[in-house]
Parts: sequence; structure tokens; C-alpha cells
Amino acid sequence: MTYNNMNERRGGLVNRTNYRLDGEGNALYWWQYREMYERVKPYLPEEGMRITQQMADKVGFAVGVLSVNRLEWNHFDFTKTDRIDCINGFPLGKSAHIDFTRSLGIEEKDIDMNMVVNAVTGRRMARSNDHLYLAHISGIEYAEWQVRWCPLKNNPLHLLLVPNKLTEDSSVKLTKNDKERLTKVFWKVK
Repeated sequence: MTYNNMNERRGGLVNRTNYRLDGEGNALYWWQYREMYERVKPYLPEEGMRITQQMADKVGFAVGVLSVNRLEWNHFDFTKTDRIDCINGFPLGKSAHIDFTRSLGIEEKDIDMNMVVNAVTGRRMARSNDHLYLAHISGIEYAEWQVRWCPLKNNPLHLLLVPNKLTEDSSVKLTKNDKERLTKVFWKVK
């Protein structure tokens, strides 16, 4: 079912105009991002809190990750940027986002990677090796990670993927196996 048909069946009108109001994050410029944000906003927990599969099912969204080339286990190595998020009060985790493409019923062939990359990273143009991967929260939890809503000013659908091990003991080092389990639950969309 296409995005148009889905909304026609619900009787809803879709405003496919890109716009951003003063003071809003840059990602909200894109109508797809704004549509998903408006859908999930009533169900989001407090900042930094966990999102469960049951919450995701109320709206029907998956978790998205952008990666260069193939999604490999070392994509989930912690970087300086991840540690800055931790200093800002968020738990140590890897950036992800609430998907605003396939979760809205947009067909794979119609996904604009320039829009996705701009909304998620702020970069104007996607590179040919930028790819979008999705996973269900239940799969992420099965891999012994959790999903937390940690909005950023320019990316209110921002999530952190946090290893369960680190919530119990922040000094624990993640193994390659910990990261490989997470990698296996994601599938490539575009």
C-alpha cells in the first residue's frame, strides 16, 4: 500500500509541503520527517528514557541507522561524538533515528537519500555510499541493546542505541560479539 493510499483510506489529508517554523529544528523542514514527528510525539517518553516495541507498535515505526557502505560491527564502536552526548546527560550509545521513510509507507524506490541524510546529519547531499538500515526495537532488545529517545535540537527523532551492559556498569568494554549481534538485526532499505 502506498503512502497516498494509506492516508486516503484513513481519510487524512497529507500536507506534502516542506516548511520550517522559526525556532524549529532543521529536520522538520521535510514533510516526511514532520509527519512522523507529529505521529509519534504523543507517545514519546521523557528525554533519555527507553522506547519499547509496544510504544513503536502504537505508531508503527522502525529504528533507522545511516551507514557508509555495508553496516559492519565496527559501526557501533563509540567515538568522541558519542562521548559528547554522554557528557550532555544522555547515556553512552550510538546515534539512530525514528524512521520517517518506510514507516510512513514510502516505497523504497521513492526514498530520497538526500532528504534522509540532510534530516539526520545536516549534510546537504547524500554520497553514493550512504545507506539506510532499519530494525525493529524487539530485535534490538533481543541483541541486548535498548533504544532511548534523546532528541537533538535539529533532530527531534534522534535515538540512542545503548548496550544493556553499560546501563549496569559503565566501565564494561563492549566486545565484537556485542556489536555483531546488533548489526544482524538491521536490514538494508536503500
